[in-house]
Amino acid sequence: MRSALNATTSFSSFHPVGRPGWSSPQCIDLPGAGPGTVHAPRAPEFELPDEVAPHVEIESVLGPARPPTTILLVEDNPGDVRLVREVLGHSPIPVQLAVASDGLLALEMLQAAARKPDLILLDLNLLGLDGRSLLKKIKSDPGLWCIPVVIVSGSDARQDVLGAYDLHANCYLVKSPDLAAYERALQRLVEFWIGIVRLAGG
Repeated sequence: MRSALNATTSFSSFHPVGRPGWSSPQCIDLPGAGPGTVHAPRAPEFELPDEVAPHVEIESVLGPARPPTTILLVEDNPGDVRLVREVLGHSPIPVQLAVASDGLLALEMLQAAARKPDLILLDLNLLGLDGRSLLKKIKSDPGLWCIPVVIVSGSDARQDVLGAYDLHANCYLVKSPDLAAYERALQRLVEFWIGIVRLAGG
């Protein structure tokens, strides 16, 4: 078993999320810290086996002292991944973000992780195991079904929305073509799910 932090620093990178001026990928200025004051990030909660860890990005977004909310983003569009990172980077709540670029990798991670994520953000249109199939597997697994799954999709088609809810999605957000509107919607989504409601793992 390899810690997710080790997997990230060894195989990809430890990304600062949306906060300009952070000193390095390994040293993060906490909000409100004085100039030049750096703190080592807390060890991520996800524990992944060696065969999965190299393919999953894990990062910590640190804020006030409280246990971080863990979020799994399943998204294959790099632009959308960057936008989610930026939105989370402005959250006053500490967040640990894992990014999986396809459904099969996300499923492997969910099944292998000792501590499950508090929230899943899931795109529908993914290569291989698509979002619908992954959602069905999550909601039929006794160890995963209670994790809230928010669909974040470019599709506004009624059959996609109804299909997602039929598979027990907890929420459905349409990606607006207006970037500013989409960012605002993501901000409000994050505020609700990690700032207002009480999650099962929180």
